[in-house]
Amino acid sequence: MKSPLRPLFTGLFVLGSVLAAVRPALAWELDDPLRGGTQGNALGGHFDADGWHVDDRRDTLWYALPRLVEGTVEFTVTGISNANLILGDHEIFAMYEAGYGAAEPIPYQPNFRGNHYKCLLRIYGQPEPDRAGAQKLMWGLCPSGAPGYGDCGCGSFFAEPFGGNQNWDGSAVRIRVEWGGGVTRLIRDGGEVLSIDWSASGLTFGPSDLHFTLGSPRALAVDDAGLPLGAVFTDLRVTGTEGEMAVCPGGVGPGTDGGTPLPPPPGEGLMPTDDTTVDALVGGAFPDQGDLAVETTDGNPSEIAYLRFEVPYPVRHAVLRLTARADASSEGDGAAVHAVADTTWQEGTLTFATRPPEAPAVLASTGATTPSQTYDLDVTAGTHAGAVAFALVGGANSSHFSSKEDANGAYSPRLIVEYAPDGAVPDAAGGGEGDPDLGGAGGGAGGGAGDGSTGSVPPRPDGTVAGPDTGPNLPPTARADVGHLVFDAAPGETPAARGDCNCRVLGAQRDGPPSWAWAAGAVLVLAAGRRTLRRR
Repeated sequence: MKSPLRPLFTGLFVLGSVLAAVRPALAWELDDPLRGGTQGNALGGHFDADGWHVDDRRDTLWYALPRLVEGTVEFTVTGISNANLILGDHEIFAMYEAGYGAAEPIPYQPNFRGNHYKCLLRIYGQPEPDRAGAQKLMWGLCPSGAPGYGDCGCGSFFAEPFGGNQNWDGSAVRIRVEWGGGVTRLIRDGGEVLSIDWSASGLTFGPSDLHFTLGSPRALAVDDAGLPLGAVFTDLRVTGTEGEMAVCPGGVGPGTDGGTPLPPPPGEGLMPTDDTTVDALVGGAFPDQGDLAVETTDGNPSEIAYLRFEVPYPVRHAVLRLTARADASSEGDGAAVHAVADTTWQEGTLTFATRPPEAPAVLASTGATTPSQTYDLDVTAGTHAGAVAFALVGGANSSHFSSKEDANGAYSPRLIVEYAPDGAVPDAAGGGEGDPDLGGAGGGAGGGAGDGSTGSVPPRPDGTVAGPDTGPNLPPTARADVGHLVFDAAPGETPAARGDCNCRVLGAQRDGPPSWAWAAGAVLVLAAGRRTLRRR
């Protein structure tokens, strides 16, 4: 005889099977008061009962997180005032892709500078009087996998708005960065400061590993960046929901989405594919790979530097950024930039005898150079989609610039491009839309002179010129104001297995069983119960 309860057990079994087949999302949280110690990894600073104190601008405190599809990072900081914002850039928070063998502290170049999942919160300082105290939020994502930085293998997104209340009086301020639903926000004392909406990009934010820091990796490479001295951090709290690793959507490559170029890769502009010096006195390749040298002897160029870039999309505006080397010999007459039509040469084999000719017209020039000075040069007229090459021609007093092989990669040449997705490129004299954060190099509204000069923005104390710290501007169709993250989880991994911090898995929530699963199971259970009652 069959048990009258068998249908009820069958319904419960089916419901359990359905629910077990749906992977729940795990809520996660971290609470670190920072009073007397930390659950993270401190690199500098010191702890007192009132929190973590900044003793050096390069101090950082880093944490490893699970892959939070949505989440928040918030903390209280005391001791920031307009009086102690003495650097150009005070970067108090960063979050980034930390996988594929990256070590901590993560190197600024190339791992963080061109990171595929980059979030950075900056407070501008006294060297930038027009926006001292303003906050800048950077947000980028690129799901193309290893190595986690550099050019993106598929569509990507990047935005970096700035604004907000510029007054800091040293009192306690609650800072919150939150992401979810395609929007990331910066919130200060409960009020929204900046927002970036990247929901239309079709991308998810999903690095292989996620780390964040109080402080920034950039301070280790840039003299005019770092934490404000005397700042004190307390009451750090992180919450979120774990998710999966993002992958390139549909395998679609750049420029194949119906004719409109995809957004450019994140990072601080394009690195040269080739750069080298040719010397009239050297028969073969130039021996110092780190040096782009220029000089004229008896009225004829005797050392010429060549640079080649691969530009992925049509160009609206382009700036060539060069940095003079730090040694005293870098002081000289400077360099004039010329376009080079031949882009078939390679840096390892180019010689003075085989060099391609440069165009007669000068695109831009640096003027006299001093060591460690950075120069932004408008080269829009010589830049287009595809392979692009330039020659640097100098004066009688030679100048020397960092190449992509220079020991300090933070000063490698960059081609910072504002792309024109519709293919409509303005004339070079107009300079394009311009970008208020591009120093004076942008041309047009908010962009300064547009003639290769740095406009009215003064150099920073280390000689660099204020400009964007993460790469080309997005096309107007891709511009937005911040974002949302989606991350991966290795099979069988749980937050507790990491051992990186004192954190708690709160249990399944949100992306657990869908409503149809609960409804189907409930119908089965109710039906089974009704059958059991009837049989009685």
